[in-house]
Amino acid sequence: MAHATLPDQPKLLWKFTVRDGALDSTAAIADGVAYIGDLDGKLYALDLVSGKEIWSQKFDAGFIAAPAVKSGFL
Repeated sequence: MAHATLPDQPKLLWKFTVRDGALDSTAAIADGVAYIGDLDGKLYALDLVSGKEIWSQKFDAGFIAAPAVKSGFL
């Protein structure tokens, strides 16, 4: 559960483009990192402040649901 308030006029801070991929789920956010998985099987870890890619990894199957993070493990 997030404990925060939104500004009256939210502004876009950054954008991340998944090249040749598509997303069908939301991101998992933990410890300042946004984790997103695309339908082509690539999992990305993005810095929540800058939107820069920290790392990515390719898997055999695509992601149709959001990744899960617990106790620092994905």
